[in-house]
Amino acid sequence: MMHAGCGGASRATLPAPHRPLVRTRDDASRAPPPLATLPLLEVPEVHRTTLATGLDVQVVPRTELPLVAIVVASRAFHIHDPGSPRGAASLTARVMERELGRMALAARGRELAAPDVTAGGDGLLIAMQVPSTEVVPALTMLSAVLRAEDCFAADVELARVAHRELVARAQTVGRLASLGALVSLYGPEDPRSAPSYGSALHVERLQRAHCIAQRRRGLLPASTTIAIAGDITPEEAFAHVQGTLGAWARTGAAVPPAPPPTFPQSERNLLLVPVRSEEGSLMIVERGPGPDEPGFPAFAVLTRMLGGMFAARMNIEVRERRGWAYGVSAELGVAADHSTVRVECTVRGDRLLDTLQVFEHELWRLREPARIEADELATAVSMERATLRTQLEARTSVAYALARAFLHGRTLADHARLDAALASLRSDDVARAAASFRLGAAPVVMIGPRELAPALARARPGRFGLILPP
Repeated sequence: MMHAGCGGASRATLPAPHRPLVRTRDDASRAPPPLATLPLLEVPEVHRTTLATGLDVQVVPRTELPLVAIVVASRAFHIHDPGSPRGAASLTARVMERELGRMALAARGRELAAPDVTAGGDGLLIAMQVPSTEVVPALTMLSAVLRAEDCFAADVELARVAHRELVARAQTVGRLASLGALVSLYGPEDPRSAPSYGSALHVERLQRAHCIAQRRRGLLPASTTIAIAGDITPEEAFAHVQGTLGAWARTGAAVPPAPPPTFPQSERNLLLVPVRSEEGSLMIVERGPGPDEPGFPAFAVLTRMLGGMFAARMNIEVRERRGWAYGVSAELGVAADHSTVRVECTVRGDRLLDTLQVFEHELWRLREPARIEADELATAVSMERATLRTQLEARTSVAYALARAFLHGRTLADHARLDAALASLRSDDVARAAASFRLGAAPVVMIGPRELAPALARARPGRFGLILPP
């Protein structure tokens, strides 16, 4: 017996389609889908109190699930503290994370997750989420670590091992390029230009005494908030914090924040990290206004447009017309007193200069309000406003938002003001933000073949330099 499709005389055939498999696009399908009009952002009600010791407590009830998110934030514990050696804050944060993790594992019969501990330029964050029945044990665990005056030598040494691995992993070409961009943007003397964990020499010089001093200097109740969001009433939260952390009364001199950046003009702002590879990378960084400055909403939307429309332009110029592979990303960094945009693109090494020209042409277009299309502006604004809403949806994101606002000296009401400013943004505002982008002066770092050096030197005479790997 012969089967259809196996060489027999009869073959199985598909029925004729009732309509073409490829439809001809009509006018309606070519029109962009209407963007949803978002209502103005409504921030949740925040219940707030301050203990006698100066400890700030913020609570947002959320009853969807029997879970509670707890985030501790300290302004005094930051990586740019001029009174601490480089890397001490990062190393001490790892020590504290080890202590909290050990306590969570030792609490048999309890559902306590090991908290995440991070130290950054604005301060320290300790975050955890627990069932609503475990709030008191979680706060008791946090109290023990925050009030501790000492630390074990074994924890310091194990944290040092992890730091050694971090330093070793950072010795990559990409990390060299990133540090080169930061030095060009902030200047070599600014603490933001150096890695928070320090060098291998910094890590080896740090001792247990430095971690103890960092802990006593940076963990002060008057510089700390506890943000709680979840299935708990404000009265319960205030009582639990008072009962577990009310005796935390450490005092000390106020730790100054990092000095405001000066952004000195760099002598060399077109840098090349030479590699033996056909693939290259382009990184562009630029300063921006702080979150309280009028130009910040437009700068945030400009970042969205650079990430989206520059990628679209690269798709047309690079992939469709010339057949190059590429990848584009744009990231906005926000500090208390300024912001930064970081645009990265991966492309063939011999096309890096062409890619920079495509980016500059796109930025020139965005400087003209008439050339900013209504749908691209509406899309970028909607994405930025949607991001604000995601920060206030889940209990963990709400607690993080409260903690970060505290570190920056802000409140959740600033989210609503930013959303209102975004809703009224016009193409003229984005064009002004694009005009503030310093074409030819913003730091550009490339990773590519050394043969590019002569062309790059001609592109920016006197501003080109090499970053040589160690």
